[in-house]
Amino acid sequence: MAKNKRKPEKMKFTGLIRYPGKGIKGMSKKSVIPGGFYIKARKIQQSAIQHAPPHIREVWEWLLMRANHTDARYNGHLIKRGQVFCSWRHIQEGLYWQVGYRKMRYSQSQIETGTKWLTQAEMIAATKTKRGRIITIVNYDLYQNPTNYEYRTEARNESRDETRDACRMYRCKNKKNEKYRPNSDEFRFSQLLLDLILERKPNFTEGQDTRREKTLQRWAVHIGRLIRTNKRTPEQVEAVIRWCQQDDFWQNNILSTEKLRKQIDKLELAMEKTGEQEYVKPLQYDSGGLTPRERLRIELENEKQQKREDTERT
Repeated sequence: MAKNKRKPEKMKFTGLIRYPGKGIKGMSKKSVIPGGFYIKARKIQQSAIQHAPPHIREVWEWLLMRANHTDARYNGHLIKRGQVFCSWRHIQEGLYWQVGYRKMRYSQSQIETGTKWLTQAEMIAATKTKRGRIITIVNYDLYQNPTNYEYRTEARNESRDETRDACRMYRCKNKKNEKYRPNSDEFRFSQLLLDLILERKPNFTEGQDTRREKTLQRWAVHIGRLIRTNKRTPEQVEAVIRWCQQDDFWQNNILSTEKLRKQIDKLELAMEKTGEQEYVKPLQYDSGGLTPRERLRIELENEKQQKREDTERT
């Protein structure tokens, strides 16, 4: 009685056949592919052989594939790296194709024509011997050395990375060193928002003396973006700041210029609903570039300082 043979199980989506206990057919357990490899540069797409007759392209492919990777002896000849020892018959047999049960081959004249074309194109050099021909692939070491491709790619990537890093460092350095003047719109509107917040919450962390200057410089960046990137005029920015700090809902949500810029569209829509379509007049500045509120704050600070000095003297 014949034993029942287990049928192979087809794997889903892959088309590969798995035999029970034997893994996948045609694949070894190791990840190394036997037989080695050879390289074809993309540059070949711009060469004349790309549009040569099919038998010429196949002869070139076969010679490139069969060329020695290392020096070796064959039929008493030293076949060096990039060379192949063959005859017309070897090439014919290597390039046959199947049509049903028949083997079809290129004719000997086609093989000779192909090698002659490659020789004239300076892609190969042929030397005749008693038992065949030694064909040398021109510039084999140049095109079959992976480091030639890696070096160019890495060099290009390194140059791009260096340029990108230099630009990033330059921008970061400029941003760190950039300071807004007290009479600039960016600085004034940042100070306006901070003062309005401090009126409601005097112990606001960002408004303390030790952090005030850094806070205003950091906030001024977002005001500048609001004017230049979001295309808002200084009058519009001032109006939104004043309105949001009077609104019961928004005054607790807008506690920085970054948040102000993020919610600018919602704030303007809310202003329209409450009837605040008209923007307030621009801030009035004195000869020193200060608003009345700023001038008053400075005078109060000077009075406090004067009182401290008087107390220390007494």
